Amino acid sequence: MIRAAVIGLGRVGFEFSLEEGRGQLASHLSCYIEFLGRQNVAVCDTNIAQLSKVQLHYFIAEEDGNKLSYYQNYEEMLNRFKPHVVSICTPTNTHEKIACEVVSFPSVKSLFVEKPIAQSMSEANRIIEACKSHGVKLTVNHQRRWDPTYQFLAANLKDPKTIIGIHHGPILRTGIHMLDLFNWIVGKRPVSAQAFGKSFTNYVTDATAQPPFNDVNISGIITYEEGIEAILVSGPQKPFVLFEFDAIYDNGRLRVTENGDRVEVWDAFTSDRYAGLGELKPVSVRMRKEPSSLFEAIKEVCNFESFAAPNSCSGEEGKKALQLALALNYSAAHNNQIVPLDNGWADAWTVRSY
Repeated sequence: MIRAAVIGLGRVGFEFSLEEGRGQLASHLSCYIEFLGRQNVAVCDTNIAQLSKVQLHYFIAEEDGNKLSYYQNYEEMLNRFKPHVVSICTPTNTHEKIACEVVSFPSVKSLFVEKPIAQSMSEANRIIEACKSHGVKLTVNHQRRWDPTYQFLAANLKDPKTIIGIHHGPILRTGIHMLDLFNWIVGKRPVSAQAFGKSFTNYVTDATAQPPFNDVNISGIITYEEGIEAILVSGPQKPFVLFEFDAIYDNGRLRVTENGDRVEVWDAFTSDRYAGLGELKPVSVRMRKEPSSLFEAIKEVCNFESFAAPNSCSGEEGKKALQLALALNYSAAHNNQIVPLDNGWADAWTVRSY
């Protein structure tokens, strides 16, 4: 039987399990338990209070032979529990160290890293190389890759000319989801990135953090081969969730609203009002069903025996999204200059998101 472990029991690692209003499995831990059963799952966090919170949440339902395994030290967990699949849900600045150590343990066959993959391109490269050298399959949790709404976009949106994505929050923490979506939907090589407008204060702040947080809200333009432009509009700090997508192509328009729940397809028709011109009219609306995209991702990363199967979001794809986020941050820090995506500027550029 496959054994899995979650390192880091914060929001996406565990605490989203406590939000009943979500209506679906929303944390790594809840997905592994649903798929594998508690007896095949271990959890690790250096914070004893978080471990206690998990134990309290699952205490009533746990019986002998159906209990999670709890650890404060992931090396001890890897030696004793010997998981095949490991999720890393710790702060971004710890990803490289933990990932490179985890994949050296012989039981580990599949590594699932929360986005962003790292806080710099050099760190991302070291994670990717460590996984390759140990034969571990690496997946990055850009969760919309497993979402039926965005899978529909990827399958049906051909040759977009202009894309607009609207989101809330800092560029690495939330904007990187939209940047990965741009890469996936456009399917061509990005050429340059340029920030515009003002950067807003990050909604996560910690004056004592070392290094300090420098992840901020940034709007910008990504230019791809063949002149395709993807425009990222960064909304204000939370208090609300905002993730909308609008694509214009030769014969129509495709919009995603209601945070992915609603997809509208518009086609071009000869106008009855404007001579020689066409007009766009809605032709279909598609409402999202309720499967958990994270649960679908967990099922994929647990299928580590099929290394030949396509990886929905590989380490390389995670690195490409990180490159765009870093480039926009670099542009904003340098008077909104155009940044060529040649990697040379990026190796030492680091953005700490949380």
